[in-house]
Amino acid sequence: TNSKNLSLAPSHLSLDDADTYLFSTISREFILSHELSKLKDCYDFVFIDCPPSKNILTINALAATDYCVLPFISNEFGLDSLRSMAEVITEIRTKIRSDLKIAGLLPSIKANTKVQNIYYDAIVKELPYEVLPPVRRTTIVDESLNFHQPLIECAPDEGVTKDFEAVTKRLLEIVEKE
Repeated sequence: TNSKNLSLAPSHLSLDDADTYLFSTISREFILSHELSKLKDCYDFVFIDCPPSKNILTINALAATDYCVLPFISNEFGLDSLRSMAEVITEIRTKIRSDLKIAGLLPSIKANTKVQNIYYDAIVKELPYEVLPPVRRTTIVDESLNFHQPLIECAPDEGVTKDFEAVTKRLLEIVEKE
């Protein structure tokens, strides 16, 4: 990227074939971990964005990481998704990576509506993990994606940028505590 100390490896439609390719690969759960180990001296942090599913790509990402963050939308789908991912993480901890930690739950696209507040409260009550500072819903995030610019460059003074800065600060505190 044009930003100092920031590299991106964007997703691509060809990843749709990864499950098929990796199905017959030995130690398929550790392919990403092996590849990332080659870069350990190049980066302080690597963030991997994954769908909330039990596919081989998500399993690879969870096997390769020390911490995971579970983003959620405060609605029925968000609650179901978090429950499902909590089960996947339990299975990963049992079979692949016993030291995998959940850094926290990340409320995303948070709007202050009655329905979202009901689901938010249910999620916080049901899942015993730290809730990170919420990230509000805004079109500025879409704009930064379309302009291929980090929020800190595209909209440094916007509230959503401050939201992500608060999340980053808290994640650093969690990681440095270990």
